[in-house]
Amino acid sequence: MGTIFVVGFYDPVQSDLERNYNQHLELGEIIWVPQVRRGGGADLVRLASLLFQKLAEGCDNARVILGRRSGEEWMEASMEALAKQVRERYANTAFSYCLTKRLGDSKPVLDEIEMFGLSTIATIGAIGMNQLTERLNGNKVLCVRRRSRPNFQDALRRAGFCEESWENVFVQETIEPGRHSSMMEDFEAWSNSYRFLLYAWDGLRTLKPEVKSRFAGKAYEAPTPSKVIEPFKRWILEGV
Repeated sequence: MGTIFVVGFYDPVQSDLERNYNQHLELGEIIWVPQVRRGGGADLVRLASLLFQKLAEGCDNARVILGRRSGEEWMEASMEALAKQVRERYANTAFSYCLTKRLGDSKPVLDEIEMFGLSTIATIGAIGMNQLTERLNGNKVLCVRRRSRPNFQDALRRAGFCEESWENVFVQETIEPGRHSSMMEDFEAWSNSYRFLLYAWDGLRTLKPEVKSRFAGKAYEAPTPSKVIEPFKRWILEGV
């Protein structure tokens, strides 16, 4: 799932966000970044800190809505520099931004959020233990990623899996960078204990077909946890 950062706007915009998207704010799908001080302009340092924290947690689609004052044309270059850092560190993450001078007007902000597309609150936590247990026949699901890459727990929560499932259904393993030579052996060993696999291969490599087929239930792989969860969730809900 994605995250929108709303940066540098006046208090009335925050009030409208809380009125229209309060639960998304609480879940961290919308992040309000206040001005440096009242009337002091956008806090780009705080934005960068929150952005990279969110990316490290597994966000795979981030958009910044930035309010800039007249005379702050330099912010365009600053945002380009930030976008370059994101691309270098998180190559599989979608990142975009837009700028506006309407710092007290919530309409362009609300329009951007609507176009971006956030999770439907009614579906958050909708996949419960009974549904998972029935579909998995009581088996656990192995989640594998490279160490220092986004984790599965946050991605599963954003996809609507109940909190209880993380402790009872999903097991996360991490692979150290530089262990490519023995990585397939690790998966072969894991296949003896797990029938289901979710593998985020960003920073590693994709699985050999013969290794993937050793998982007797289902084995899914994609660059990031969020991407690999999509087909798994579809199978849980629809059986396809």
